Amino acid sequence: RPLLARACMLHRLGTRPVTRLLLLSSLRGSSVRGSLRTAMAMPSPPVLRVTTTEESSSAAERLCEALGFATQVTREEIHSFYWWEGAVQSEPEVRVSFETSEPFESVLRAVEAAHSYDVPMILADTSDKGAAHWKGVIRPLDGGAKAGAALAERLAASRLVACAQVAPDGSIAVKTVASARLAVARAAEEEGGGAVAWSPVTGNAAYLRWLEEECVAAPRFVVAADGHAA
Repeated sequence: RPLLARACMLHRLGTRPVTRLLLLSSLRGSSVRGSLRTAMAMPSPPVLRVTTTEESSSAAERLCEALGFATQVTREEIHSFYWWEGAVQSEPEVRVSFETSEPFESVLRAVEAAHSYDVPMILADTSDKGAAHWKGVIRPLDGGAKAGAALAERLAASRLVACAQVAPDGSIAVKTVASARLAVARAAEEEGGGAVAWSPVTGNAAYLRWLEEECVAAPRFVVAADGHAA
């Protein structure tokens, strides 16, 4: 109603240029303020923390160059342990992490298009405590990177995790399923690694299928922290 009243007044005073100009400014100001209030009320898109790994520093650099939407990009040399052809395999990789507010499906398409692997690991942290897939970080052991590598190899051999990645400081990042978390935590504790920091994750379908297939020793039910089936 206030805008309608001012519009009627504008029509009646149409022959008075100065008054008309002032009223037009008032109407425009109200419109701008309304647009600003609407924009401020709209929720911001969620910020995702995405992680992948590449085979080399040069491949990681090419990947980062292709992801123009990525912010807070970090690259870190790691050593990955995983099960392949009946034995534990180990190889150096480069872990690339970044933040983005782009929809995750768009992120997946962009990373897959620029990645050197046929089936890359592309994971994003979520808040879904009922998630089937989890990332666990084990703090550095007293023996540093050497002790971390020994535990990572043991975890990969146990088939409780799909992969275990050792950072230069000796910390270990594992990818597993929900039902294997308690067994992984016990193994880490036995080696002096302390509590595992768990985060639920989502990711590209092909990698998540591989993760599930590799965790063959995981229990068929989820075990809660108190040791009871959940």
